[in-house]
Amino acid sequence: MTFARMGDVAKLDAFFEWLSSNPKVRVASKIISRFTDDISSYEFEHKREHVATGIDCYMKQFGVSKERAVEAIETIVSNSWKDLNQELMRPHSCPFPLLMRVLNLSRVIDVFYRYQDAYTHPKFLKEHIKSLFIDNIPI
Repeated sequence: MTFARMGDVAKLDAFFEWLSSNPKVRVASKIISRFTDDISSYEFEHKREHVATGIDCYMKQFGVSKERAVEAIETIVSNSWKDLNQELMRPHSCPFPLLMRVLNLSRVIDVFYRYQDAYTHPKFLKEHIKSLFIDNIPI
């Protein structure tokens, strides 16, 4: 949906061809989105008991504790941020405004899930929204 109103910038055939080649930008964004969500919503997901998280899979695969799995996944997320930033600094066949959409999705995920699951519990976003629209920025 984010590309729908971009007109000539978003030539869908070329963009989807590029996207289906699984570029590093896309892979990094997927890792950031999935694992950041898994880390912050781990406790809530276990109360619902409906699916395994990335943390559960890592614990089972490598036979480590939850704390060790979270540390390892945080390292993976950190490396994915580095990959994403590195990839955005080099030329692509894809127009830069489209790449910015991928970056901005990762940024939003970071805001929603960095410290707690603000997607599931939007009351945690109150201060972010207040700082954007109400609080003055001292200059």
